[in-house]
Amino acid sequence: SVGLRHLTRHEANAEHVLYVLDELGPGAKLLVWGGDVEMGRLTLSGQTVQTGVPLGEKLGDKYRAAAFAIGGGTIRARVPTVGGGRGGGGGEPGFGNPRVAVPVPDSYEDVLMRANNPIFWLDLHGLPSDSAGTWLRGPRQMRLISELYTPLAPTAFETSVEFPKNYDAIVFARTVSPAHP
Repeated sequence: SVGLRHLTRHEANAEHVLYVLDELGPGAKLLVWGGDVEMGRLTLSGQTVQTGVPLGEKLGDKYRAAAFAIGGGTIRARVPTVGGGRGGGGGEPGFGNPRVAVPVPDSYEDVLMRANNPIFWLDLHGLPSDSAGTWLRGPRQMRLISELYTPLAPTAFETSVEFPKNYDAIVFARTVSPAHP
């Protein structure tokens, strides 16, 4: 009844999520594990609206977006090849296991790497008004890595993020390894 073909990409994505939530019934909760770029309340380069924007507008404070950040390690991703294609080998066409570049100074990842715990979840609602809360609010750079990544252009994956405006929480892992060997 929505006429999805008449909606933008982000609106159609949001309508699919809302449909599933509606099918679960009143008071239901739905966890969507998707690319954190897509689920954040972000508009990239002033024009690319992510799915989290209309979901946030329609669900209000019932919508929670969590960002996923890493300090370093190796990930499973599509790796662009010279000439603009996707390469990288590793068993699946276009996939490889690139090492993640070192975070830029003063980025969220750069500072979170110094925490005592190597893996943690940080709820960013109700940040204090002290200097730590102000710093965490941002805006700060954060790598939003999804399916595509190359360490040869690490700044291409950095986005200016504000907490909790764009994300309500952050899941951080100091060092990661690929899901597939």
